Amino acid sequence: MKTSSLLLLLILFISSIKLLASDKEFTPGYIILENGDTIQGAFKNNLWRINPYKVTFTSHLHNGDTLEYGIKELKGFATSDYRFLKEKIKIDESPNTIDQAGVIPIAKFREDTVFLEVLIKGNASLFLLKEKNGRDHYFIETPYMDLQELLNIMYAQRIETNTGIVKNYVAYSNDYKSQLTNALIGCSELNTKDYDIDLNQKDLHSLIIKYNDCISTESYYSQAIEKWGVHPYLNAGLNFATTSFVSSNEYYSDLVKLNFTTSVSFTVNFGLHYVIPKYNKRLKIFTDLGFNKYSFIEESSKSGSTQNEKGIKYSQITVNFGTIYNLSKSINSPFLKIGVSTIFGMNMENDFLSYSRRHQWGLTLGAGVNFSNLSILYQFQMATGISFYPDMKNKLSSQYIMLGYTFIKNKK
Repeated sequence: MKTSSLLLLLILFISSIKLLASDKEFTPGYIILENGDTIQGAFKNNLWRINPYKVTFTSHLHNGDTLEYGIKELKGFATSDYRFLKEKIKIDESPNTIDQAGVIPIAKFREDTVFLEVLIKGNASLFLLKEKNGRDHYFIETPYMDLQELLNIMYAQRIETNTGIVKNYVAYSNDYKSQLTNALIGCSELNTKDYDIDLNQKDLHSLIIKYNDCISTESYYSQAIEKWGVHPYLNAGLNFATTSFVSSNEYYSDLVKLNFTTSVSFTVNFGLHYVIPKYNKRLKIFTDLGFNKYSFIEESSKSGSTQNEKGIKYSQITVNFGTIYNLSKSINSPFLKIGVSTIFGMNMENDFLSYSRRHQWGLTLGAGVNFSNLSILYQFQMATGISFYPDMKNKLSSQYIMLGYTFIKNKK
C-alpha cells in the first residue's frame, strides 16, 4: 500500500470521527425558568470550564430547535456533571500579581449576577465561580453566614535586607480560615487543624462534607470530585511496516535504491491509561509496552526458492508514552492519540551490512473510536532509524490496525 494512499485513508478516518463527535455534543439535563418551571431537555456544547452567562438548550417544546437562555430567563440549570444557580454576589477583584498588590490586604468588590456552580448544597453550601482570567472564587453559605466569597487577598510584604535593599515578597491574608471558623459552628469534631487548609476545591469539599455529616444534616447534593483514574488496557492487531536505507553518501547509493516488501505481522501491547481530572475524563496519559516482529525481503532477490532471498529480520520491544484525547464525553467517543516511543531491537538478521545500533526513537500518531470498554485504533509510527554506520540509516515506518480492551468499565 502506497504512503499517499495511507495518508489519505488517515485524513478520511479523522474527518469521519470528527463528524461522529459532532453528534455527541448534546448532554441531557434541565433548566429552571424564572417562574420556577423545570424543563427537561439537552444542552449543546456544555464544556463549562468557566461559569457561563448563557446556555444553549433544546427540548421537545422547541421542536428540535436550540434556544439560548441567559441570566434574565433562568434561575438555574443542571446536567449529571454540573449544577448552577443564579445568585447576585460580590466578587473580589483585588490584585493577583505582585506588581499591582498593595502593602495592606484590602478586598475590592464588584457586584454581579452570575450562575454559580454548586459544589455542595446542604446545611453548609459551597459554590464556585470560574472566570476567564483564570481566577477561581469560592463562596460559602450557612445558617450562620450569608452567601459570601472566601477571601485570600494577595499583598506585598516589604522586607529590608542587611544591605539596605527593600524587596517585595508575596503574602496572603488567609481570611478564608476565619470565615470558615465563623460559618461552620456547632460541630465538636472539628478542631483548629481542620481549618488549616489551602483554598482549593478538594480541601474545601472535604471540610464542608465533614461538617454536614457532623451535625447530622446530609448534603442533599455533592458534586463528585474528579480524580485520577488508572485503567489497564490491551491492544492487539496487525502491523504493516515498510523499510528503506537512507544515506547522503554516494558509496551507499546501491543500498538506497533497494526496494523491500511490506512486512505484515501480529502486534500486541499492554499498558495503562492515566485519566486526568478536570477535563471530564476526556484527556488521558498512556504508557505501554509493545512487541513487534518484522521481516523485509528485497524485491529483486525474490524467487521461487527462499534460499536466494535477501532481507532484514528482527524483533522490537517498544516503550510508548503520550496522550489521548476523546473528542466527546460519550462512552462511544472518537479519540486522537500522539506519543513517543523508545524502541529496542533484538535478534537482528541482516544480509546487507554487518553492524547496527539497535536503539532508536519513534513518533506515534493515531485515531480511533471507543465503544465502552472496546476500541478500534489506526496508528502510524515513524522511527528515527537504525544506524548501521555513521552516515547510513535503515528507516522504519509502521502502520497499525488494532482492537483494544480496557479492563475498567467506563461510566457515562
